[in-house]
Amino acid sequence: MLPNFFIIRFFLRLIIALLDLIAPLSLLYTTASFFTSPAPPFVAFLSQELVHEAFKYDYVLQIAGKYFAGEAIWLIVHSFGRFLVANGFWDLQQTNEEDTLETEERWRIWIKMLESCEDPWDWMGGAFLEKGWKRAKEGMRDKAVQLVKREQVGRANVEEYIAHFFFGVKLSALKKKSVERAEIHSMISLLELVMSNSKWKEGKAAFRFARGRSKHKVFLIYEEPIVTAHHPMLFYIIVWLCSGVGNTTLWLAGFRYYGSRRSWPFPLFFMRGSGKALDRLLSSNFIKTSDIALADRVGYWFHPGSAKAQNEGLTPVIFFHGISGTYGPAPFIIFLRLLTGRPFFLPEFPYVTMRLSPPSAIITRRETVAAARRMLYRHGFGLTNILESDEESVSGHEDGDDDEWRRGKAILVGHSLGAGPVAWLLRDAPDIIAGTVLVDAMSVLLFAADGPRNFFRTRVRTAGEIFFKYFASERGINHFLSRHLRWTDSAIFATGTPHPLPDGSGLLIPECAVDPLEPPDDIPNFAPALSPSPLGPFPSILFYSESDCILPIPKIQRYLTESGFEVGKSLEILPKIEHAGILIRSSWARKVAKAIDEVDKAADAVEKKRWELIAQED
Repeated sequence: MLPNFFIIRFFLRLIIALLDLIAPLSLLYTTASFFTSPAPPFVAFLSQELVHEAFKYDYVLQIAGKYFAGEAIWLIVHSFGRFLVANGFWDLQQTNEEDTLETEERWRIWIKMLESCEDPWDWMGGAFLEKGWKRAKEGMRDKAVQLVKREQVGRANVEEYIAHFFFGVKLSALKKKSVERAEIHSMISLLELVMSNSKWKEGKAAFRFARGRSKHKVFLIYEEPIVTAHHPMLFYIIVWLCSGVGNTTLWLAGFRYYGSRRSWPFPLFFMRGSGKALDRLLSSNFIKTSDIALADRVGYWFHPGSAKAQNEGLTPVIFFHGISGTYGPAPFIIFLRLLTGRPFFLPEFPYVTMRLSPPSAIITRRETVAAARRMLYRHGFGLTNILESDEESVSGHEDGDDDEWRRGKAILVGHSLGAGPVAWLLRDAPDIIAGTVLVDAMSVLLFAADGPRNFFRTRVRTAGEIFFKYFASERGINHFLSRHLRWTDSAIFATGTPHPLPDGSGLLIPECAVDPLEPPDDIPNFAPALSPSPLGPFPSILFYSESDCILPIPKIQRYLTESGFEVGKSLEILPKIEHAGILIRSSWARKVAKAIDEVDKAADAVEKKRWELIAQED
């Protein structure tokens, strides 16, 4: 987002240093005030003449004293909150047994991971640290990561890695002769088979991990200590003000907010639309498409689009924001809506907006899926009539026939962390997706350790790294990413198979994971995959920033191009731009708007072909 100039790095470090000084100075000032009351503490350092001059501005001194006292109190309160987060007392929600992965889902994800590149160590190597190291302070470029040699890593370490990410438990919790242990053994055997057939092993014997456990530390993100930093009350006041400005800007641009009253004081009452009034307008034959209790948990902004878009019935857009919420990319979103003219939905995920939301504000996959289905139906996009051109290819349908109606779909646009909810819908609601446009998507190669390692690095160099480090240490963001972002739900793959599994691997794969899924008919759609536009089933165009300090752009580009994405067409690499830099450039916003139109056109062609095949089968 920020150019890596010395002057920018200097001012970033200066601003962050000043913010960090607010808390200790406020505590010192407030403590000293008890001893110098009613005079402020600094009078001890002034001459008598200056003291009289200072008291002419007594009201300013009183305001300053109250602010410093507030910061001192906030230091204590926020420190206690950080203590609760770090020690697990902040997690009031218990893990639902239905959220655990099934065998089929585990294996489908594992197979897609192994097929993503020729040498699985490219994405797996970052999960281990060299002997004697506890942290990779510099992210993936840290020596603790670079010095690891795969042949020295113990098999038990790999078992611990798989147990953590695929079973959600410690390895010690699985009995040695259990079915789960046998499944882990098969997964590692398949991994070793793939690694034995990679170029790394040319001319060498079959690869095997070292016996037993080695001293390499395994990166288990859900068990890593949550290390947060204090952010002063002033920081959160600024965030709330920015949120208010962003909400006002969206409202002035024609958006209206639909959500629970629990989200007050922002957005304000006059910025809200009535969801209940829209629900009453629905037909008595309205099909209940989702759990209303789950859907009501997600608030969203909505713009009906231009009159032309409404008359032409253009496919709506669901835009999923990243860290900061809708107020950060508000200008980009408004400009994008103006360029496309389409109806826009903007779901909000308050826990990652740095507004001190409680744990109850964490939005889950199921709630997001339920909300997406309901918002489309509520605003008239639930069903669409077959076009005249389609009726010719689907014969035998009379007027009024239910088959003349199809499920309405939307184009999903996700930025950064917002690619996670896109993956949730691809998994559980592929029938409402026309296509996707992703910008700086963290979900591609999410199973690689690069993203988490780089985001939580503590030793930074560039302006982008300095900027994101400050926000990565914020309590809500750090807590969500470390404990509540289920990567198995949020990972997105490509439809292609860059590197098919070697011969003999079928003996290790369970039968339930052999046959390919065919979305949108197969729900849930495990290990959801995107196809390069204009191909189906989900035509997609992806944008990435070349100088991204968080995501492994070279690895992502190699994986996508090997999967059929073409640079300059279905894959855009933005030159010399940092993560999120696209949000402040109008020229790239125009390209995103163009990509949305291209994906919509491709989706229409894919849908028409799909219905022609259905008609032929009938």
